[in-house]
Amino acid sequence: MRKKFFYICLALLIFSVNLFAQVVAKIDDFKITDDVLKKYVDEVAGEKYKNYLKSDSGKRKLAEYYINRYVLLKYAKEIYKEEDLKKLKQSHPELDTDTLYLLHLIDEKINKQIKIDDKELEKFMKSNGISNKNSAYANLLTIKRKKMLDDLLNKLKQEHNIVFNIN
Repeated sequence: MRKKFFYICLALLIFSVNLFAQVVAKIDDFKITDDVLKKYVDEVAGEKYKNYLKSDSGKRKLAEYYINRYVLLKYAKEIYKEEDLKKLKQSHPELDTDTLYLLHLIDEKINKQIKIDDKELEKFMKSNGISNKNSAYANLLTIKRKKMLDDLLNKLKQEHNIVFNIN
């Protein structure tokens, strides 16, 4: 009888934890809960993001990262086939398939699309007071990559219903 009571209590505890798990955000019909974010940190983001789980603002930031990865990965899997990843897989055998999809997407849709001519570089150097051409090129490249990635993310996010439950 005690065992039965124990198992019933345990089942109720597990059910109540799942029932009342904090929903940090939703993308379409998928709920991003504390548990989803913990798994994301453990399996994808890494140890340095564990502290984000301790505050609402950190959870919000993690949910944003999760959503960004979700929409980029979904898009990459729509436009590429796994066979498109063969070359990347050979040079990065340690990476999982999802990461390869993301790398391929960024390479094709961002890195290969960026063009910087000498005139643009000189203007950037002059307006930012940079005298080293290599440094200026790297800075300008980073700025362009970030803008293109932000533009792509904004476009992809418009195709989804995204709601945050934490500020």
